[in-house]
Amino acid sequence: MEANQYQRGIWNTPENLGRFLTEHLSEPVNRQDSVKALFNQLGTAVMKIVKNSQQSDEISKQKLEAACVHARDLLLGLGTQNLQ
Repeated sequence: MEANQYQRGIWNTPENLGRFLTEHLSEPVNRQDSVKALFNQLGTAVMKIVKNSQQSDEISKQKLEAACVHARDLLLGLGTQNLQ
């Protein structure tokens, strides 16, 4: 599927995604850097999980899944409704 075949709604225009992410990220960031900040947050979360060798593999997998789901939901415009 080519990029021009994706539908763009109001929530996922570059301007609105930036606004949405700046409102939902844990650290303050400007709109132009919001997606970069999201992936930096995800990378930081993954590195913390990897470096914590005292956790079981199952707990590490659960934390990794939660971090990925959080990033996915933010990119899809779902906010933090799926976080526990």
